[in-house]
Amino acid sequence: MTAMKNWKSCQFHLHPLDLKEIHDILKPEDSAAELEKLLNVGGFPEPFLTGERRFYNRWEKSHLDIILKQDLIDLPCATETKE
Repeated sequence: MTAMKNWKSCQFHLHPLDLKEIHDILKPEDSAAELEKLLNVGGFPEPFLTGERRFYNRWEKSHLDIILKQDLIDLPCATETKE
């Protein structure tokens, strides 16, 4: 039961947007500007939609803290899904 519980908590992954998704969903007038923004703040929705480097820096730090403090604790989850 523990393996199943851990597997369920690991089944969702958020992937960054790519330029094609941005073009198809947001339909920007200036694709070059969207590419520049994508390169500056990445493709994760929160920083990309905000478009501000300052916000991106805070977001990156908080998410890195989350990964290091919470996600790495759950490493057995990753190994259990390979079994």
